[in-house]
Amino acid sequence: MVKRCAYGVCKSDSRYPKSLAGRVVFFPFPKPKTQQERCLRWIKQCGRPHSQLNVTKINKHAYVCSKHFVNGQPTPEYPDPVLAVQVSNQTREQLGGCRKPPQKRCRLSVQDASGSTSSTDDADETQQYIVDSESTEQPPLPGCQLEREPEEEQSTEKEKKLEEENNNMKLKLSLKETEIERLKAQISTLKKKTLTPELLESSEIPKMLEYSTGFTYDRFNQLCTIFGIPNDPHTTQINVPLNYKRNDWQVAEMPLRSQLLFVLMKLRNNEDLKNLAFRFNITTQTASTIFNSWIHYMFDVLGELPIWPHMMSLHKTCQKPTKQTTHPHLQY
Repeated sequence: MVKRCAYGVCKSDSRYPKSLAGRVVFFPFPKPKTQQERCLRWIKQCGRPHSQLNVTKINKHAYVCSKHFVNGQPTPEYPDPVLAVQVSNQTREQLGGCRKPPQKRCRLSVQDASGSTSSTDDADETQQYIVDSESTEQPPLPGCQLEREPEEEQSTEKEKKLEEENNNMKLKLSLKETEIERLKAQISTLKKKTLTPELLESSEIPKMLEYSTGFTYDRFNQLCTIFGIPNDPHTTQINVPLNYKRNDWQVAEMPLRSQLLFVLMKLRNNEDLKNLAFRFNITTQTASTIFNSWIHYMFDVLGELPIWPHMMSLHKTCQKPTKQTTHPHLQY
């Protein structure tokens, strides 16, 4: 079903995906049978007259997108959309609106100065001129009375428009401020440091790395060289030797030394994945993916190492037994 936004000059349409950028959601108008007052209030806020929105068919055909709500959706604090700003004549013509409104005209009446003493011939000389209001260059004739709106009414209308524009700008600023706060919260979560071997080595608790992994810091670096990952925290990893079943941004951001530390802590003390995921600032699903991928990789690397040395190396290292000579007095 086609969904189009009925708010002002909004072009959000479900048939055109470009107009739905930013995850636009459509909310239907309130039912006129059960919520007539709220329905009429939405129509007024959208800036549409009753002729363009049929009240009887509002439930099926009228929608308002999430761009025009304070929190992106109707909430108890802001249940109605923001008041629509009136469109200028230029935008109406560009959008294919109705023709221009008729021009205002003023009625001019010229009478002779001689009031009661004028004859019938003088009365015939009384003429009525219809002059266009746009012709302001010519000076008005003497005795003419212009029917114009007072300047006070025009100033009040301008003030109302300025107030409406000011309120709309305030609402937009409040929306931007909430979005900025949300982005700041995401950035703060991303900046949290993950657990590294250096943090465990420099902790106040003695031998914390050896307790967590079973290896000292030097042995841990030697193990990193065996698995083909950097043995120094300052060097960057260019080629990743692992194949992850599910690669996401948390796996890509987590250093390989921290991943090896994560696996060794799991194997050493058999800690729960949820506890380790909380300590390394990752999700439980990412923790499971890292552990399974590293177990397969460690099996491939350590399986190639020989457990028993070759027989020739044993002959070289082992010493030959010396012949035991009997005591000369015990010879028979």
